[in-house]
Amino acid sequence: MKPNLIMATRGEPCNTGLFMIEPSHQNFQKYLEIVRRQHQEAKALPYPHFDWGKGWGHSFAEAGDFWESVKMTKRRQWRWHASHSDQGLMYMYAKYVIQNVSIAIGERIQNWRGGSENLPEKDSDVRDVLIPFQGKLLRHQHSCNDVARGEQDRFWRCNPPYDSTAHFMGKDKPWLGQYVNDENATHSQYGAKGQWFTELRIINDKLNMNIDIERWNSQVAPLMTGVMLGGMAMFRDQEDVIGTV
Repeated sequence: MKPNLIMATRGEPCNTGLFMIEPSHQNFQKYLEIVRRQHQEAKALPYPHFDWGKGWGHSFAEAGDFWESVKMTKRRQWRWHASHSDQGLMYMYAKYVIQNVSIAIGERIQNWRGGSENLPEKDSDVRDVLIPFQGKLLRHQHSCNDVARGEQDRFWRCNPPYDSTAHFMGKDKPWLGQYVNDENATHSQYGAKGQWFTELRIINDKLNMNIDIERWNSQVAPLMTGVMLGGMAMFRDQEDVIGTV
């Protein structure tokens, strides 16, 4: 495994719901330079101010390579959810700039290093490499406790590192919904949401936060509207950050 990790999902080569990046001031400056350059170039582009071919600075067509996700292979356009935002930026940074990354793609782990002509080179592509190191799961999600190992291709979320974390996507945040008390549920993400509320209760008592969890549904939930940083990346966000609106 490399010191940096990104995770592909069903239709994206990088989902920023979870990633691990090795701290580096030098690499952070490279990250900022990617953003600066792309935003400057985006000002000259028509809405949505994003080049589907060049993306964040790499042309798959010119380089002769491609990206892949759990369900998609050999894609050569920067067209996936939030490719114009954080999920495209992190893919560019980890694979094409620092070139030192492990990428989880379902049950597979790809390792990439720096190669010739300033392009990444694949070290390995191995199945099930994390399974021997996974301890007992705290909570099962998506009925993963009922999924036979031979069915993993259909249930890609039931592989580590996906099943070792809870990713509450979009508006599916626990604090935006109703109180969940069942930590042991294995369908959908009710077990993970139940665990989230259990942890909130512990923190609430420890820090005297005075959140009325017992009356969450009637008194707290109606107040929990909106998401501080937005529910998902939108094209209009690009206009805001490059200063065209």
